[in-house]
Amino acid sequence: MVLTLPGKQSAQPSKDIDMTPLQQAYLNKLRATAEANAAFFQLNMPQHKMLLDKASSASVDISEQGDLVVRYANGESRSVTADILEMEGRIEKFSDLSDRPQLLAFHNLRRFVESPSHGRHQVFHYSKLDAEYPNRATRHFAKHYPDNSGLNRYPSFGEKEIPLLIVFGSRLGWHLPRLLAEYKIRHLVVIETDLDAFRLSAFFQDYVQLTRLAQEKGTDLIFIVQSELDKIARSLTGAMLRTGGLPQFFIHGASLFYGVDDTAMVAKIRETIMETMWELFFGMGYFDDELVTIRHTFGNLKQGVPIYRRPNTIPKDAVAFVIGSGPSLDGLIPLLREYGDRAVIFSCGTALAILHKMGIKPDFHVEKERQNIIAEVIQKSISNDMEFLEGVNFIGLSPVYPEVFNMFERYGMIVKAADTMGAVLNAKGVPRELILNGQPTVTNTAIDFAVSAGFKNIYLFGVDLGSKDKEKHHSKHTVYMNLMPEEDHLKKILAHQPANDIIVPGNFGGEVHANKVLSFARPMMSHSISMYPDAKVYNLNDGALIEHAIPLPPEDFSQTWTGGCDKHATVEAVMDTFQPEEWDMDELQGMLMERIDAFISRVEAIVANPQSSLSDVLDKMIEIHWMTLAPSNINDPCALLFRGTSSRLLSMAYNAVTIIKDQDEALAKAEWDFSNLIDCMHEAREEVVKNIQVAFAATEQ
Repeated sequence: MVLTLPGKQSAQPSKDIDMTPLQQAYLNKLRATAEANAAFFQLNMPQHKMLLDKASSASVDISEQGDLVVRYANGESRSVTADILEMEGRIEKFSDLSDRPQLLAFHNLRRFVESPSHGRHQVFHYSKLDAEYPNRATRHFAKHYPDNSGLNRYPSFGEKEIPLLIVFGSRLGWHLPRLLAEYKIRHLVVIETDLDAFRLSAFFQDYVQLTRLAQEKGTDLIFIVQSELDKIARSLTGAMLRTGGLPQFFIHGASLFYGVDDTAMVAKIRETIMETMWELFFGMGYFDDELVTIRHTFGNLKQGVPIYRRPNTIPKDAVAFVIGSGPSLDGLIPLLREYGDRAVIFSCGTALAILHKMGIKPDFHVEKERQNIIAEVIQKSISNDMEFLEGVNFIGLSPVYPEVFNMFERYGMIVKAADTMGAVLNAKGVPRELILNGQPTVTNTAIDFAVSAGFKNIYLFGVDLGSKDKEKHHSKHTVYMNLMPEEDHLKKILAHQPANDIIVPGNFGGEVHANKVLSFARPMMSHSISMYPDAKVYNLNDGALIEHAIPLPPEDFSQTWTGGCDKHATVEAVMDTFQPEEWDMDELQGMLMERIDAFISRVEAIVANPQSSLSDVLDKMIEIHWMTLAPSNINDPCALLFRGTSSRLLSMAYNAVTIIKDQDEALAKAEWDFSNLIDCMHEAREEVVKNIQVAFAATEQ
């Protein structure tokens, strides 16, 4: 007898008079399981309950003896018993360590090249810990394992230990409790691309008990139900970044279980995960970079740079032109000339060179980069015409080199979010809503400030965030395209651009090419705009689509123009958002050092715990890593100071100990790597003290 398992818009009759008592009881059992699952998801994962409600109905053939055959929408059918046996076969195959599929992400540690960890930008750092300590780790590994002897080819955790298991397909769900019961799985991610299949599994698998089993086993259970491949990868990224005890580097060596036969789909998912894996590590920061922000921010505070303190105080009729250096700017110069006298012009980064060449003086210049080379970049971008900067006001993020502020007559500083000193200043009373993200591009900085300050009409010029021509990613007039000799060291550094290898939607339709930074800037910019629904942000550029910004063809500009604003009054209102303050420098330094000492002591206490197995080593890595990412610590100064560096050193240790065959040798390697991490932190502390003193001395000269 063929019966319907209800989905969307399907009735659920309480009883079918043609059914035998066994058939009726079995159908009631399936429905009861589905109803319990629906209630469970509604309570704990409401987004999945919504998906269940959208799924289609399914049919099942129940014989008089209770034999079950599932009939699928595509005309196929499968015996439930056969499905169970097939899953058992897959589980048996999965038990073979030599043949178990894994996701591999890291390079081979034996391929050791001693070089600065951050390439040509290392020259702008005040320390080289992020080059030296990873190099020490690779030297140590290369010395003890000069060839393949004593090493596994792929990460191995033992027969039963699985740090991360990714299951493709929920099927009828039989394999999930079997895997949980059979293995010590720390994190289990179930990926389902077929909504109807997920709905069907809810009739056969008791997800309530499954989650209880996961809790009892100490397994973090994550469901990703999504048909769009890019969203699957980003959901996995988001889950890993949010989940306690799951370091990003655990993605390397993750075990894979295939519960579905669609090999093409699974291969595509794997490919998409690999393509977006860089996002797991993007924005983690590293000590050498954070040390720059500590030194520069202390210097800026010491010399009394006013801080952004008065949001939403700009006149309602104020208009902002945010100028980037994207290729669309070349065609928008006429509009900028025609309307610029009735708007406040914000020049962003290298856009200053273009405006100088066009004879257009901005009202504000905005910078976010912390390298001390920025002062030289600005000077050369305007061909050493320092008179051009007269009357131009400056806005910089707190890590910007102090001498850059001094190049301008008036200036203000925005405290940067996700930043060691931003966290320190927040702890000292700067409200979180005044600490702006401003990342990852300088146009993000300008837009974040404009909407926060209260601009309600904002026009984007040259904020392309992508280009239709891969080779034309910036205006032809940018500083590194046109204004420097080929041999100039600044041009060589600035011209180094990430490859344009990501396709994103175009602002006026079609598609454009973006690099990883620009593809990350888009959602960040979209989010900032969405937080201020009363602000209208017009995107004039033939670049990437920015959600929540209004696509506006240049020829339609006049249709949105409201007459502009009083430029002078608005500029003064912008400057009034910045307020001078006096800071107790010794108190600030003392608070930071106290936190650094406490952080290092906690790491030392974790490392001191005994370790007799690889599992113990993983526990230590997880605990140290989670210190920097736990919600309670996410804005802690020391978490931000050490997060990227400790993650890198721990990932190198993880990569090593998981391929060393001999357990005693693996434990010894872990002990050395933990010691290397602690040594790095102690030297980092010394560098912080030294560089704060350098900052103080520089302001007294």
